[in-house]
Amino acid sequence: MSSLNKQVYSGVQWITLSTITLVITQMVSTAVLVRLLDKSDFGLMALVMVVKGFADIFMDFGITVAILHKQDMSQNQYSSLYWLNMFAGIIIYVVICLISPLIASFYHEIALLKLIPLMCLAIPFSSIGRQQKTLLQKELYFRAIAVVDIISALMGLCAALYFAYTGWGVYALVFSNLARYTVGNIIYFFVGVKIVPIKLHFKLSETLSSLKIGGYHTVSQVINYFTGSFDVLIIGKLLGAEGLGIYNLAKDLVTKPSALVAPIASKVATPIFSKMQDDSEQMNRSFFSVQKIVSYLNGFVYLGVFALAEPFVAFYYGEKYLVCVPLIHVLAIYYFIRQYGDTIGMVCIAKGRTDIDMWWNIIVVCFTPLVLWIGAQYSILVVTFALLLSQLVLTYPGWYMYSNKLLGIPFIRYYNNFLKTVGVFILPIIVSLLLIRFLSFPAIVVFLITGAVFTVITFVLLLVFENSLVNKIVRR
Repeated sequence: MSSLNKQVYSGVQWITLSTITLVITQMVSTAVLVRLLDKSDFGLMALVMVVKGFADIFMDFGITVAILHKQDMSQNQYSSLYWLNMFAGIIIYVVICLISPLIASFYHEIALLKLIPLMCLAIPFSSIGRQQKTLLQKELYFRAIAVVDIISALMGLCAALYFAYTGWGVYALVFSNLARYTVGNIIYFFVGVKIVPIKLHFKLSETLSSLKIGGYHTVSQVINYFTGSFDVLIIGKLLGAEGLGIYNLAKDLVTKPSALVAPIASKVATPIFSKMQDDSEQMNRSFFSVQKIVSYLNGFVYLGVFALAEPFVAFYYGEKYLVCVPLIHVLAIYYFIRQYGDTIGMVCIAKGRTDIDMWWNIIVVCFTPLVLWIGAQYSILVVTFALLLSQLVLTYPGWYMYSNKLLGIPFIRYYNNFLKTVGVFILPIIVSLLLIRFLSFPAIVVFLITGAVFTVITFVLLLVFENSLVNKIVRR
């Protein structure tokens, strides 16, 4: 395990570096574009990304999950899966082009006729290197993944800035994403084929076992994607592109920093869990270790966003967007609770139990959209409270479906790390909100002072209550 530990900690370092780069480039891009584009442009892009993200799920067919789970895949099986993935990418792109007029008509936005087919060019390009990236992740080549992600993130930023300043409007957002997806996947292809070369070989029977695992995952992802996107779809329909633009900027501010945590945990922990899938005792120990770290990181990110939302919005988006602050407060709490389940989701994939994920998401999709629709009859803020309410109601059923069945963990034991995290962050939040209320400096100064105080208090409390965890991480 010593060699594996070294790979894990090296992987965390490299993935952290690439993730920080991605978040910084996206935040710089947003900070510039929000001053050059209209609110409605961000609303249009939100709708485009919903379509593109949904298509991505079908293109993959859950194949990446099967590759991570299976430890004995042959080169012929790998090649068959690759060509199936390529063919699916082309077919799905053609289907999207055909249904784009229907989507544009539904939302009464003629601009979607061009934006959707253009943005979704990323789908066939993604199929070129998606499988190779998964292979690199499975074999713990985290350094290669990090370097490629950094290069593609910088290319996306350059494209966004160039097209925004040359007057391309909403197309700056499209070209930025296209550059990032295309460059990254082409590089992944050439790196990946050196490890497992792709043969001109296809046999459908060789893909069936992987498609069975992936099929559950795909159904689950489709349902989960709609559940996670219903807020955008419903607000866009009932409250218009401008209202959706405001909501999406708030949601973007909450979810962008969280990208510092989720990729680091999932890219490193999932392949490690898959290697432990036959050792329940070791799996449980590793699960609680990862869960504790992820919980504190999520607390720092989401509860930090909650505490610092007002000064950050004022200097990052501009004071005219302060209307986003109440939305950010509610969304930060919602995502903090929701993302606590990320770690058990990794175990679900590692054990190949994607059927549990599918049935859970069927339950969720029967409940959440109705709550959101009711909230949208009133205002955007009520929609965010509806999201939070739905998450709270589903807390106990979620534990029963996942943790109880997969690892046999009692409810209180499962949420122990969550309660500890909340306890640690109460004081930093209160002090930060009081400072924001009484400081009268420019917004960026208030943000820097409050952010520093929030960080210092958090670190001191962790030293007091989680000294062994902090020392272990620092020593590594």
